[in-house]
Amino acid sequence: MIAATMLPGPVGGLSPHEGASLLEPGRAMWVFPFADHPPTVLFSYRTDDVDAEFTGRPAERVRAAYGPQPTGRRLGEALDTLDSADEFLFDSVEQPRMDAWSHGRVVLVGDSAWCPSLYAAMGISAGLAGMLHRHPGDIRGALRAWEAQLRPHMTYYQADGVEQGYFFTPDNQRQVTLRPLMGHSLRLPVIGNALRSLRSGSRSIRERERDIAHAG
Repeated sequence: MIAATMLPGPVGGLSPHEGASLLEPGRAMWVFPFADHPPTVLFSYRTDDVDAEFTGRPAERVRAAYGPQPTGRRLGEALDTLDSADEFLFDSVEQPRMDAWSHGRVVLVGDSAWCPSLYAAMGISAGLAGMLHRHPGDIRGALRAWEAQLRPHMTYYQADGVEQGYFFTPDNQRQVTLRPLMGHSLRLPVIGNALRSLRSGSRSIRERERDIAHAG
């Protein structure tokens, strides 16, 4: 589950340009600073009953997920802001698995078709316009060819999104411990390049992805 809202200003003693992350098994909080508007906060937590989370007030469900221990100053101020917010996001994080992305002339693109993860930003069309150009007058044929070319890549990214879910919402204390170590390692040139290579797949996959995006 996720909940997000804009903060009135920095929380818990943070300066305006500072962000923060609080990680515990099954739940996390992220504060993101911005140059042109106040920071935002993102809560993410795991649940075995998604439907139950949509009963009652969202702020109450989020607060319950981060209890029963007393909150610290930073988390407490963020929860108070969510509780009084007029505008906020509260939703479950889902990954669609479709047998086909199109039916006749109707097509799903972007997150509605594949959505690897909450932070994927894989693009809306990813080469669809180019494929339509290569199949003039045959929309159904273009859609079938587009899906046949793109689906293997999205299948890979979906699997990677599931495997890397702990990066944002850890399952256990071991993952909590590893998360800051991974973040620090990504800032080291040699280790960071190796880890980024492992997480993003082979170079050939990236090259083929760019070819699809610029097809036509």
